[in-house]
Amino acid sequence: MASEIKDIPLDSSVTVKTKGGQVIKQQKYCNGIDGCTVLHKPGANRFHMNITLVKDEFIDSISDVKEPSGVSGEDYIPVVDPERTKLRESKAVRNAQIEADKIGEGVSEEAQCIFNALSKTLPCRWRGKNIIVLEEVEIAEPYRVEDCKSLHAGDSTVQVRVQKVLDEERKKLS
Repeated sequence: MASEIKDIPLDSSVTVKTKGGQVIKQQKYCNGIDGCTVLHKPGANRFHMNITLVKDEFIDSISDVKEPSGVSGEDYIPVVDPERTKLRESKAVRNAQIEADKIGEGVSEEAQCIFNALSKTLPCRWRGKNIIVLEEVEIAEPYRVEDCKSLHAGDSTVQVRVQKVLDEERKKLS
């Protein structure tokens, strides 16, 4: 599939479906670096556009190819800075990993809702099926106020605060 995208002329309108199921309807901007293709959708003026980087190996299918008419896209397409592209990609991957880490594995929908609510105001992470809040308090299943325990002996002020927030969030979810 990757060779097909390379054969499509620049500035052609395409519909790309990724292996993840995402459908992208944009114009081919350029053949990028390291097996990526850059697609774009024009913005409000010629200086603004929405750019999508797609790794060729993640392309599942290409359809609705409409080649450009008139002036070739090569006449006005600027150079893509490979370093900036790599920085944007690494930032996007890092942000995707942060978002993925917020999803608990093997937890109930209620547990995920509690985590989401707590993480809006307090730093949280998953440790198995337990929620760690502020690296100070652990909340075990079934995620009630009485299931909170301090990770550090003798310091109950943070635990009391987390219990209060948890109680309020559970009331909102009820």
